[in-house]
Amino acid sequence: MAGNSKTRTKEIIYDGDCLVCRTAVDKTRNRLNDSNIVYKQSKDYRNNTGQSNINRESFKKSIVYIEGNNVYTGANAIIMILKSMNGAHKILGYIISIPMIKQSVGLAYKIFGHHRYKFSRLLSDNRPRRDP
Repeated sequence: MAGNSKTRTKEIIYDGDCLVCRTAVDKTRNRLNDSNIVYKQSKDYRNNTGQSNINRESFKKSIVYIEGNNVYTGANAIIMILKSMNGAHKILGYIISIPMIKQSVGLAYKIFGHHRYKFSRLLSDNRPRRDP
């Protein structure tokens, strides 16, 4: 049937106040180049999907990736985003899906998520300054 697209809705919801988060999402957006993905900052997100399992508290702690009816947060969201990419990123997504590695990645993500503003400050303090 013409016009009957089976593309699934995909959304990446992230903390737009976090420099590291914004930078990672910008790099992801450039690599994915997928017009079916909607990128939203968590402060601007409105749950229009009808999914009751998405709450605003999720956004305070982690990135959220929504694909169709599936919602992934934190390390699971990163894994699914990597798996949707090509080349080495896709392979990395499958590697960090291995249970023992996934557990470590999940712990690392929780630590990062809790301290992301400190990491952002460090990153912004170390960026070369441009003279006006």
